[in-house]
Amino acid sequence: MNRKLKIALIGSILLTILLVFVSRNTSMLRYGNRATCGGTNFSSRFASWHRTDADAVLIFRNTKQFRFPTEHWLQLQILNPATGEIEQDIEFPIRSNIRVVTLSENEDVIAITRGFGESADTLLFSLKMKNVPERLATIRGAERTVWHSSEQMLAAIYYPEEYEHGSNIIALYDVSGAEPVQTDTFRLKRIAISQILGWSNDGQVIAVSQYDKNGEIPYYIFVDSGRVEKSLYRESLHNCVADGQWSPNEPILSFSGQNEDTEGWDIFLETVASPNSKEWSLVNLTNTPREDEVNVVWSPDGNHLAYVKVYRDAADNLRQELFVLNPNDALPTPIQLTVTPDALVDSPWWISDTEIAYLTWSPAELIWSLNTVSLDEPEPKKIAEIPQLWYSEP
Repeated sequence: MNRKLKIALIGSILLTILLVFVSRNTSMLRYGNRATCGGTNFSSRFASWHRTDADAVLIFRNTKQFRFPTEHWLQLQILNPATGEIEQDIEFPIRSNIRVVTLSENEDVIAITRGFGESADTLLFSLKMKNVPERLATIRGAERTVWHSSEQMLAAIYYPEEYEHGSNIIALYDVSGAEPVQTDTFRLKRIAISQILGWSNDGQVIAVSQYDKNGEIPYYIFVDSGRVEKSLYRESLHNCVADGQWSPNEPILSFSGQNEDTEGWDIFLETVASPNSKEWSLVNLTNTPREDEVNVVWSPDGNHLAYVKVYRDAADNLRQELFVLNPNDALPTPIQLTVTPDALVDSPWWISDTEIAYLTWSPAELIWSLNTVSLDEPEPKKIAEIPQLWYSEP
């Protein structure tokens, strides 16, 4: 093969790769560089929602703060989403490779995962004293922790010592005493677990997403028996999942799932019953070709689901809007709550049974804002602009 032919062949291959990359990214409507599978997270990474007792809080994580020359410190702001007021501004003297921050729902205890894989640790801090976090304990080899809904228990992806590949182990920890106690472990098939989708409201089932040869699907761990069941989602030949959340009233997991038939992400509801029960079912709640429904969250009373719909309008403009529907209706009808042609809606969370807080990103102004909207008075309100010190552009 002569030199010119080789150059033409290489150029053709590179052009093909570029076209595939571009087509793949233009079909992914969400702003920013999003992976289609493997721990997909459609929410902003600098902020996370939590609930302490009945009150919703928004935690901002500032990883830009540092202390010369090498020691990086973590700063958190805990904010009231209804008023925009900062309830706590906290500084933690720990290194900046922080991956997950989760706040317990019944006590002021925060779990911070540092590092990842076999080098991960989870650090527990008490926030009972304003702005003075008290270091309680460190759990070695635990990452992506999720709190039990009513007890001082944690579930985590667990890496025993000298574990050199992605973990297929979920460990449970009792953190009610002076030192955390590992109470149980569950081994799934020997493929890495991507994330813990949530702990059911009654504490009987833990949902996780695990890689397989075709993508990433949910599995369910029945805590008392240790039995592991595969989601019906795989039987429908779908690929990946994200945004798992359990209903507050029933053993129903909602999640956003990649749907090959519609070339987008749809909302799915899976009723998780005891193994071999006829009550087990999977419902595809939305079915919108080449559009994405993501960031799915239940209202506290379990009567509504809020989510972000990502699509292109009639003028081929990218839109990212807030929708809500009642999954209990015979024919659930989505209702659009926002119209933001100049901004992108992200990360909704219910702050009451009828009111939703959410973030918006303005590409023109390069600013994040906190907003609320009510089902009773559907006129969005801007609560506050997020200081640029706390984030980088998506």
